[in-house]
Amino acid sequence: MVEPWIETNPHESVALVRREGRIVGSCCVECGQAAFPPVRVCRNCRASNLEERTFADHGNLYSYTVVHVSSARAVPYAVGYVDLADGLRVLGDLDISPDALACDTQVRLRNGPTGWAFHSSETNP
Repeated sequence: MVEPWIETNPHESVALVRREGRIVGSCCVECGQAAFPPVRVCRNCRASNLEERTFADHGNLYSYTVVHVSSARAVPYAVGYVDLADGLRVLGDLDISPDALACDTQVRLRNGPTGWAFHSSETNP
């Protein structure tokens, strides 16, 4: 039995974002549920009929946090959930000044100093 929470090649999907600036996931043919990274079984209806899908590279910042303590990278840094234009919610790095962070800010996926991150659409046309 394939469990719905087992992802197919999550490292490969994240690598596509980092290398090409594309968010590649899956979409259930039966119910339309989207997932990133791609999954083998739909988390919504448990169907196994899924197709690869490339999602939008822009959307609105849903929620965020600023990290002030880390042993892995320089602080402060921000991460947040972004509601992409085509309905998928993803978690990603935010290359936005902590003072400028606000929910509903329009963001776009771009290459930044630490790799791929969401930037404010207003400051990066």
